[in-house]
Amino acid sequence: MPSSTNASSGGQSGRKKGRRARLIVIVLVLAVVAGIGYGAYWGVDSVRASLPQTTGSVEIDGLDGPVQVKRDSYGIPQIYASSDEDLFTAQGFVQAQDRFYEMDVRRHTTSGRLSEMFGKSQVKTDEFLRTLGWHRVAQKEYDSKLAPETKKYLQAYAKGVNAYLKGKSGKEISAEYVALGFENDYTPQEWTPVDSVAWLKAMAWDLRGNMQDEIDRSLMTSRLDKKQIADLYPEYPYDRNKPIVQEGAYDSATKTYDPAGTSGGQGGATGGQGAGTGLTGGAQAPSSLESQLGGLADVLDRIPDSAGLGPNGNGIGSNSWVVSGDHTITGKPLLANDPHLAPQLPSVWYQMGLHCTSVTAKCGYDVAGYTFAGMPGVIIGHNQHISWGLTNSGADVTDLYLEKFSGDGYLYDDRTMPFTTRKEVIKVAGGSDKTITIRETNNGPLLSDRNDELVKVGKKAPVGTNAPDRGDGYGIALRWTALDPGNTMDAVFGIDRAENWSDFRKAAADFQVPSQNLTYADTEGHIGYQLPGRIPVRGEGDGSLPSPGWDAKYRWTGFIKQDELPYEYDPKRGYIVTANQAVVGEDYPYTLTTDWGYGTRSQRITDLIKSKIDGGGKISTDDMRTMQMDNSSEIAKLLVPYLLKVDVDDKYVRETQQLLENWDYTQNPDSAAAAYFNSVWRNILKLAFGNKLPKELRVKGQCLSVSPVDNSGPADDDRKVRECGQRDADSAQPDGGDRWFQVVRNLMKDEDSAWWQAPKTRTDKATHNRDELFSRAMEDARWDLTAKLGKDVDTWSWGRLHQLELKNQTLGTAGPGWLQYVLNRGPWKLGGGEAAVNATGWNAAGGYGVSWVPSMRMVVNLEDFDKSKWINLTGASGHTYSAHYTDQTEKWVDGDLLSWRFTDKAVERDTSDTLLLKKP
Repeated sequence: MPSSTNASSGGQSGRKKGRRARLIVIVLVLAVVAGIGYGAYWGVDSVRASLPQTTGSVEIDGLDGPVQVKRDSYGIPQIYASSDEDLFTAQGFVQAQDRFYEMDVRRHTTSGRLSEMFGKSQVKTDEFLRTLGWHRVAQKEYDSKLAPETKKYLQAYAKGVNAYLKGKSGKEISAEYVALGFENDYTPQEWTPVDSVAWLKAMAWDLRGNMQDEIDRSLMTSRLDKKQIADLYPEYPYDRNKPIVQEGAYDSATKTYDPAGTSGGQGGATGGQGAGTGLTGGAQAPSSLESQLGGLADVLDRIPDSAGLGPNGNGIGSNSWVVSGDHTITGKPLLANDPHLAPQLPSVWYQMGLHCTSVTAKCGYDVAGYTFAGMPGVIIGHNQHISWGLTNSGADVTDLYLEKFSGDGYLYDDRTMPFTTRKEVIKVAGGSDKTITIRETNNGPLLSDRNDELVKVGKKAPVGTNAPDRGDGYGIALRWTALDPGNTMDAVFGIDRAENWSDFRKAAADFQVPSQNLTYADTEGHIGYQLPGRIPVRGEGDGSLPSPGWDAKYRWTGFIKQDELPYEYDPKRGYIVTANQAVVGEDYPYTLTTDWGYGTRSQRITDLIKSKIDGGGKISTDDMRTMQMDNSSEIAKLLVPYLLKVDVDDKYVRETQQLLENWDYTQNPDSAAAAYFNSVWRNILKLAFGNKLPKELRVKGQCLSVSPVDNSGPADDDRKVRECGQRDADSAQPDGGDRWFQVVRNLMKDEDSAWWQAPKTRTDKATHNRDELFSRAMEDARWDLTAKLGKDVDTWSWGRLHQLELKNQTLGTAGPGWLQYVLNRGPWKLGGGEAAVNATGWNAAGGYGVSWVPSMRMVVNLEDFDKSKWINLTGASGHTYSAHYTDQTEKWVDGDLLSWRFTDKAVERDTSDTLLLKKP
């Protein structure tokens, strides 16, 4: 059992916790006095019991030598050890000190055991997660795929976590367990190495690519024809927004790739919906197939944002760019990264340093950056030689297959194949166990078994003439690269100790799932980019629509070889920008995806860099920070000149139109013009597109009168039915992202397009062209903001609409009101917006609130690591009453960065607390 001497809790003695902390204690005391709910026995002792020990010493079994944990004034730890095992043991111990409740919820998510913590409300979620089988795959990886040293590090990490847990009661671990204790008899179990490996599956799920687009395109066929769907999934604008790889190559022995060349390939790398080569091929789907896919979308909405990476994988973005020393003040590269993820409390990231006191064969790490609580190693950051960043590549690594049931099996190439089945027991806190049967085909698990609607299949499914008899219908199976055991965990440690470009690429080859854009810089002055990942090569079909599982021609035929994946190294232009745009040009011989991001952010970043370079300037660390905070609205630059030409009769609408006249298109939090424009944009999308989409894509609570017999969208005649949206607000369409920028851009010159037509309502006339629809959107926006912000436009601001609330992802969303107050923080008024570089995303179909954010920001200085800068969305601690719960948030909101010390002397100067971990 760990023991301590000379201990202090929560940092420097006498440190003030601030007004919010005092209010929390007052609330808890009042809760005890009142005897209400959870608070009946939750007093001051409960909220202080789990404060981590940060000074003195702790004895831990299994350490080879002493380990120092040095924390700065923000509670960010730097660990110093003399062996790899001790280093990762200490990492497990320290992360558990600050974040064990978060870690525990994560592992219950990845193993489909949320019902054990939160009761029957999570049974359906657990059924779906068990069907995916993340933890089973992680176990196979640990048993047979990972390198021996990786397993050794995972074991050491688990040992450290369990050393922290040993002998502790729930309230000594985290205050949330006190609340949970009144709901069930749950107590934390020991941590295992597989718990850490399984977390990679959660990452992969939230970064899974175009699965939602695949579903949405199929659902659209109920109201839109093939041409209309193509309008809503336009081709990637290569003429305007450059891909990542412009001077690079792949170095296969049998192929060469030249982005500027003219050679063709199989399918190319084009973005956009195109013609579609999946099962439906653009034909109209039957209502029962809509029900099936709509049911799947509903199931996906219920899955928690397991990695905190976004609303069910939709709209996920990130920025990372690197500038060579030729264009920087220091003469060495600068590398920036800010992943755009779902906001949560605590942040998905945990900052720390892992340092060997002397880098040797016995202890090979000197690395710092952003980690995931629950996983050893550093995910994004730098070591003493290199730095790297990550953005989502968007590679299509999931396919949905329709499966024809036949007796107790399924049809494949005219044969009946038996299902692979297993039974699993879900334990339910406060309830009875539930046993489920999970079925799999040769394509993967049957997701349709997890929703009552999904077992109903279309009687008139648009399949080929050779398709099998429909019978009782089709099921839906998922083929996904993350369900094949791999060794991505090896890549984490390989990158952490890489010394050069060659080491980095070798380690990246193991980064199989999820596929990410990797940016690179080193102290020798080199910069680079590598796309890693297990990316499928398809037979027939391009992954844009569900495929026929019974036809072997649609099976995956393999994966793109590592030496055929795109990369760049020291490009002549002197910089590389990755921001979820197309990775390669149209001549690349493989289809990576049909659904790139459309390059709005990447091109804006490129323009900012070029502006500095072309003006003869050199880029500084602060220039990189300023670029990260760029709030410019690219869609406003396109639309505002048109909006100002619209004739407006209503004086109140004219008043708001005038807000746009001298606006510089910057979405600052105090901008009234930004507030009005974004409301106009939202209403344009709703009138032109949203009201024409099927109910499965529209936001819940939005009810329309629609025609039941054709594809004309909302009806203004006597043939109409009332139909209400079914999609959660953060995943409904049109979401207003840069795909919709491109949709509108393509339509601007077609003033009489049918998309600009909107039916009359009780209060509004029908629109017949672009300017009429713009006029109506401007009027609707005026009254929308009048209701939300008041009549006086002088009091309007974007920040009043666009607010960030940080919520504990369990009890902070479902607990009693007073408990939510204790656990949650905010709101904060933000600038930025959807597809801005400062990507404080919001879903235009659902409202103006912030749905994803730059979850951290960093700028690494390769000339002097001690001059690097970083910031987290929240703070180091997951304890609601800690001084480090959200102590970085105000600075994050303001766009400030903290000093990021790396060398021993610099860390020592900034150290506030030191904890010694030692053998008994």
